[in-house]
Amino acid sequence: NSLSGVEIFFKSTDEDYDTDRKTCFGSYFVWHHKDVDISSFSISFDQIKLFFRKRYYYKNSGMEIFSKNNKSYFFNFKEEDNREIVINEILSHLKDPAKILDDLKDPKDSFDNVVGYLNQYSPNKKRVKKLKLSKQIAKWTNWEISNFEMLMWLNFFSNRSYLDISQYPVMPWVLSDYEDPLQKNLEVTDYQYRDFSLPMGMMELSPEGEIRKQTFIEIYDSMKTEGDVSMKPYVYGSHYSNPVYVANYLTRLFPFSHIMIELQGNKFDDPDRMFLSVANSFRNSTTQKTDLRELIPEFFYLPEMFLNINKLNLGQKENKELVDDVFVPCNNNPYDFVLTLREVLEGDTVSMNIQKWIDLIFGYKNRGKEADAAYNVFTESSY
Repeated sequence: NSLSGVEIFFKSTDEDYDTDRKTCFGSYFVWHHKDVDISSFSISFDQIKLFFRKRYYYKNSGMEIFSKNNKSYFFNFKEEDNREIVINEILSHLKDPAKILDDLKDPKDSFDNVVGYLNQYSPNKKRVKKLKLSKQIAKWTNWEISNFEMLMWLNFFSNRSYLDISQYPVMPWVLSDYEDPLQKNLEVTDYQYRDFSLPMGMMELSPEGEIRKQTFIEIYDSMKTEGDVSMKPYVYGSHYSNPVYVANYLTRLFPFSHIMIELQGNKFDDPDRMFLSVANSFRNSTTQKTDLRELIPEFFYLPEMFLNINKLNLGQKENKELVDDVFVPCNNNPYDFVLTLREVLEGDTVSMNIQKWIDLIFGYKNRGKEADAAYNVFTESSY
């Protein structure tokens, strides 16, 4: 890395990076076309719109920069100290923090450098974060922004990023039945909705789900009374969001096809374990002890994720059937399904109950006594 009065210049410190699809090395991390040279990269200070310290694969070594042309870049540093040098230099070229705080009070303020100070940089950082997030909440409660947009803001403020598969944005399952065809002429009020106040592990939608719930509770209670004192008790040994779940959902699209191959030892996952149908994935997440997955944002806007548009050879199931497109509700039409799911997300029922799910994932039931009471406790490494 090098710094000048006008720009930051990054150069790869790893000679063995993959020039065909992605790279992740000491300086930065970026998805790119195979013909794009990414051995070096630079960005001028005056083009930086905002930035965050980030974790990368749970290590506190990342930074994400958002530019004024609406692009984002994720950097992973080998050493945290190197990241701090870059951050301090950026800070020296940005607005004065006091001025940023004043800008934030103006309802007409643009989303400029202010978020860069949101979590770490302003001397009044808690006040800034509360003010900025409360502005989005006010818009949401006044129906000025959609449920989808509000959930994306919450992911954003929680340091989740599309550029870090280990901290990928998370969205809720909104219905409790995906076996139905979800016909387009069905009224939104006729759907069967999930209980947004419950984490996935507490769902009781089948006899298997009831047994799983009781097993989780019994093990957790036993850990609290008889478990290893050096280990914090937890209800769930897995999580609602992790790299495997994301890659599984998006296997049919690049670069996630390659990520799945890497995660599975240079091959795709076992064909019978792949993302085959929405109904099957929901059934597993409400019955299997090791599967607690929620959704990702693409379910609400990207029908192509369900189609094998790249004609990948995804293998053959035990019944000799080739794995191809994902089977979805709405007469197996992914475009109708995504549209319907988005309508459901923005409907009155979800709007009146989604705050319960927000409390579990982003709010006061995420940790502490309230999380304990809601059986919403994960392994310590999840936090």
